Amino acid sequence: MDLVMQSATQPHAHRVWKYFQERQQWHDVFPADFADDSEEVGPYTDSEGPCLVLFKNVHITPEQLDAWLLRCFVGRVCMRVFWLERSTAAAAGSWEELVTTVAAAPTPAGATAVRIDVFPKSLQLDIGRRICAAGYPHPMHPVQYSHVLYVVQLSPSCIRWSYMPAVQAWKMSSVAPARFDKSVATAINKLAEAMQVIGLQHAPDRQQLLQQQSLAASQQQQQQQQATQLTAAAAANGNHQQQQPICWAIDIGACPGGWTSYLADSCGYHVLAVDPAPLHPDVTARPRVHQILGKAQEVGQQVDEVLAGQQADLLVCDMNDHPIRVGEHLLPLLTKLKPGGWLILTLKFYGKGREKATMVNHLDGYFKVRQQQQQQQQQLVATLQAKTILA
Repeated sequence: MDLVMQSATQPHAHRVWKYFQERQQWHDVFPADFADDSEEVGPYTDSEGPCLVLFKNVHITPEQLDAWLLRCFVGRVCMRVFWLERSTAAAAGSWEELVTTVAAAPTPAGATAVRIDVFPKSLQLDIGRRICAAGYPHPMHPVQYSHVLYVVQLSPSCIRWSYMPAVQAWKMSSVAPARFDKSVATAINKLAEAMQVIGLQHAPDRQQLLQQQSLAASQQQQQQQQATQLTAAAAANGNHQQQQPICWAIDIGACPGGWTSYLADSCGYHVLAVDPAPLHPDVTARPRVHQILGKAQEVGQQVDEVLAGQQADLLVCDMNDHPIRVGEHLLPLLTKLKPGGWLILTLKFYGKGREKATMVNHLDGYFKVRQQQQQQQQQLVATLQAKTILA
């Protein structure tokens, strides 16, 4: 079968398509042998379009697709999924032909009521009514149904349709990471994508994440007490070398704490959060979170004291500032990152055109990162005014 995935925006659709096209490089994103090929459905521009990606000859089952979307960042931007038979008989050249063909074609065995999903969605109600008026043998119902009828317009002269049993039809999960006051909905999504793309940590199953977030405060307090006891015992023995090394992440511009909480809860890091403003109380209550109040370029000594001779495995920054000033904030703390560590940096652009590339090139030289040692990739972003750099 073929699969059409509708994303939240056209930039999202483009990124999903590009990750598939470059799946040999970003092998942690798509399952192995996901599909033979893909197509970004047009017409589209950098910012607008149908937001569709067509995957041709998909090799995974609907159940495997559901499981993948739950654990992958792609599931966070996927709005609808349409499964389509590859038969040329399940295609029409116009909406009039589609209505006539579907109404007259055999329906699946055991069908009692049908839900219709149409792209574009603005035509869904009208097309459903027209198919019923043309003599369709089953009632259509949006909630109580045995099968789904998928209808997708891929071009002005190509409308494809197919049936899927209700038990296999994809439904958007209502489980998502908890938000904190003043946090941005897509902020965690950017980090989850970056972590999975570079293979540091697979994005967690959202149901598991919900369960993690519902742990009792008493359990968190117990973990903190145990950590304190272990640290005190090690200090008393004067044998720090026997302690297991801690995986540290530094989050610059951490307030209100969305990225910090994700790194601590979902990725298992001890997080050193640096920001002049305090984090949300729910974030600072986590035993793995250590906050330093102050500007990044002024807290080097405090960072050294917390790290206690170690270096960080990961340095992240989602600061809302001009890219050049972000570089000035980051530079003093780059020495705290161990060799082979990763930098995940989101830049917000206030200009247009070539200024974006100029600022990125300036930062490359600013950090003195050699091109052969650097990977850059624009991530799934809400607008065209931001870029995530991985180095």
